[in-house]
Amino acid sequence: MVFGYRYGEHHACMLWEKTGSGAYDWNVWNHGTAGQPQKRTLLQEVRSHAGMAVTCCRIPVVDPPPTPQDKLRAMTGFYAWVAWRLGEGPFKKYGKRNPKVRPNVPKIISPAWWTRLARFQLNRKKANS
Repeated sequence: MVFGYRYGEHHACMLWEKTGSGAYDWNVWNHGTAGQPQKRTLLQEVRSHAGMAVTCCRIPVVDPPPTPQDKLRAMTGFYAWVAWRLGEGPFKKYGKRNPKVRPNVPKIISPAWWTRLARFQLNRKKANS
């Protein structure tokens, strides 16, 4: 919300949480004075800026698109873990076992996955027939 005589150039506050069903039933916050955010009700804010025009501005908040690293961290499953561990495929440019791009797999890897990894690596060494 902005408060001002014509274009809201005097003061601004942000709606924080709805406290009831009325138009003024909101808690708001603003920068207050140096070193303090000020929290109060919207009705108190409007009364302290009596005579000024009040404008409610809606600013859409859009999540930023995921980064390539976010996409790697979102990967799951055995093969994502193998690629990360070996530094292959999409993980190649980050190097082997880079903690910054570790896929979403259990922190403690099960013995079954370790056995499966050993078999996976042995099968890679065999010649194709």
